[in-house]
Amino acid sequence: MQIASMDNIQISYAHGAGGAWLATVLHYCVTPNVEWLPRPINFHKQRTRQIKNSHGINAADNILSIGNGDYKYNFWRLYVFKRFLYELNYKRVRGMREVICPYDNYIDPRDDFFWVINQCRYIQSYHCPGNFQIDWKDLFYNPEKPWDTICKFFEHNQIKNYRNIDDFLIVLNNYKNTCSQINFNINFKNKLFKIWALSFLQNNNHVAPTDVFENFEHPVIDDWILSNKNLILDYTNGNCIEIN
Repeated sequence: MQIASMDNIQISYAHGAGGAWLATVLHYCVTPNVEWLPRPINFHKQRTRQIKNSHGINAADNILSIGNGDYKYNFWRLYVFKRFLYELNYKRVRGMREVICPYDNYIDPRDDFFWVINQCRYIQSYHCPGNFQIDWKDLFYNPEKPWDTICKFFEHNQIKNYRNIDDFLIVLNNYKNTCSQINFNINFKNKLFKIWALSFLQNNNHVAPTDVFENFEHPVIDDWILSNKNLILDYTNGNCIEIN
C-alpha cells in the first residue's frame, strides 16, 4: 500500500461527540509499537499526529465525521462535563458561576455568556455530509460499524492502519467509561438546561422578550422558556439516547 501523508486528514465533529477521542484513535492506528494510555475524562490535550480537528461541515473524502444523528442532548451534557466543568475556569457574575471563555477575544462576562450559548447552538445545528461518517450510537450498540468505517477511511486515503478490532474495542471502552458518569436528566431549573432550551429557541427563530444575558435569572425568561416547554421537551427527548 502506498502510504499517504496524514497532513490532509481531518476530523469533523460536534462539540461533545468524541471528536478529540476519535483524532486520538486515528493517531494510535497509524503509530505502530505504542500502547494506548487510558484517559479519565477527555482527550483534548493528547498528541494527534498532524490530524486536524475541524468543526466545519464540508464533504470531502479526507474528512471523517462524528456528530450527526439525534443525540444532540447527549453531546451537550458530555460537553458540559468534559469541557466546562473539567477544564475551564469560572467567575462569579451577579452571584452566579459563569464559564470563562478560553479565547482572548472574549473580554467580558457578556462575551463569555454568549460564547457558551453559541457552543450549544452549534451542537444542535451540526450536520456534516460526506462518505465517511461514524454514527455515535454505534459506539455503544454496534462497535463493529465505526471500526469498519475507520478501516475504509484509511484504505480510501491510502494510509496504513496498524490496529485491529480488538485494539479498537480497548480504546472504545476507555471512551465509554468517560461517558458513564454523565446525568442526562431534564431539569428546567438547571442553568445549563436553560442554556440548552434557550439555544433551541434561538435556533428556531423564537425571539426572547428581553435581553437574555441581563435577565437570564429573571422570571420573565423562565416564563418564556416554559411557554415553549412542550416544544423543548419534544426536541430534547428526540435527541437523547440511553448509553451503556
